[in-house]
Amino acid sequence: MKRVIYLATIFSLILKLSAYAQQDITAEQVIKKYIEKIGGVQRWGAIHTTQFRGVVELEDGDSVEYITIKDYPNKYYQKTSYKNNTEILIYNAGIGLDIYNGKIDTIHDVKRLDNLKLQSCILPDASYEKLGYKIELLGIHKFENFDSYEIELISPNGTITWNYYDKESGLLRMVYQENKSKTIFPEYREYKGCLYPYRMFFALADGRVLDVQTKSILIDET
Repeated sequence: MKRVIYLATIFSLILKLSAYAQQDITAEQVIKKYIEKIGGVQRWGAIHTTQFRGVVELEDGDSVEYITIKDYPNKYYQKTSYKNNTEILIYNAGIGLDIYNGKIDTIHDVKRLDNLKLQSCILPDASYEKLGYKIELLGIHKFENFDSYEIELISPNGTITWNYYDKESGLLRMVYQENKSKTIFPEYREYKGCLYPYRMFFALADGRVLDVQTKSILIDET
């Protein structure tokens, strides 16, 4: 019995190694290709502040306005406005605040803090190693219109996300979260030598899909 288990384990390992050999690329190389595609480390590394304004189109025809600001190093501010309601998310030096219609709550949930810490980076994809993420290339994932590299990312606190990078173009096309929500990036546009996701779709776990459209971008401008 032990011999059978041992042989099965060896066979599984051989298959896994064979799959990696066929890919002939590492997770780090996939991410590096993406960063080069959208502007490169040097250009992104010179950026100190970013500001995005846009709208989220809801299925019922309403819309939510948002502004997202990042300030190097690792400061994050996001404000969303819907009818008479306003929510502000703030992250700075490990502390997260959620302010809803003036009521301030400190964020304690580890997974939310993990996400805010990552999103506070000017370019999250260039910060995985610095933040201590474990990165693994799981293989090739086939979508209807393209093939992608599937990369698993695990934060030091155990938060898991999966990134899908277009095998041909190198662009990040989807991020899948543990809560079964998806962020899809169908459209990029250039601004000051860098490519940014101009349009996104948030596919929530409950089946709703939100259409997020960028209206303006400011880079190192006040």
